[in-house]
Amino acid sequence: MELFKEEQFDHLKDNYKILDDKINKDMTAAVTNKSYKEVQRLLNITEQINLLIAETDEMKEKTKALLKNIESTQEFHVRDSDETYAISDQQKTKDIVWQRKRENVRFEIRNENQTMTSNVVPVSLFKQIVFSALEIIDSNELVKISDVLKVLGDEIKTESNYKKTPRVPIVVVFKILVYENLLKQYAERSHKYILNTDRTHLLEWLEKL
Repeated sequence: MELFKEEQFDHLKDNYKILDDKINKDMTAAVTNKSYKEVQRLLNITEQINLLIAETDEMKEKTKALLKNIESTQEFHVRDSDETYAISDQQKTKDIVWQRKRENVRFEIRNENQTMTSNVVPVSLFKQIVFSALEIIDSNELVKISDVLKVLGDEIKTESNYKKTPRVPIVVVFKILVYENLLKQYAERSHKYILNTDRTHLLEWLEKL
C-alpha cells in the first residue's frame, strides 16, 4: 500500500537514537560534575526513549500485519466476484490498467458507463493461456478466444475461480496482450487475433512477467 512506507518508522527510530545519544553525552557531563539529580533525570529520559524505540518497532510490525490483512481481504473480494464481472472481447483496451501482484495478474477496465470491471487471473493460468494461444497461432496463423476456450475450458473451471465463466480469464489475457502490442485483432471488431510482434519477443515478455 503506497501510503505506508517502512522508512517512516525507521526514520522516527533513528531520531530517537540521535536524541538518546545526546542525552547520554549530557549524562556523562552530569556524572563528571557529580550532579546526581541531573543524572537521575536524564536516566528517566533515557528509559522513556528506549520505551518509545521499542513501541516504534512494535507499531511498525502491527501496521505491516494490518496492511497485509487489508490487501488480502481486497484480493479475496476481487476473486470472489470474478464470476459476476464478465467482460466483452469487443471492449477497447485503451482504458485498462493491469499489474502483477504476487502470484496473480490484476486487471481493471473502464466500461462505457464509466464503471470499473476488475478481474484477477493467476500467473500460472495467464501463462497457460498465452502458450495455448501461441500453439494455435503456430498452426493456424491466427487465434480466437473460443479456440483457447476449447483447449483450456475444463481446466479453467477445475483449477480457478472462474467456474461459470471460463471465457473471462482468456479475454483478460488477450486484452492485456493487445494493450502491450503483442497481439492485434485480425480486422476491426474481429474475434480473430494475430501476433503483433515476433514469437521470441512475446516469450521473453512472458518470462519477465
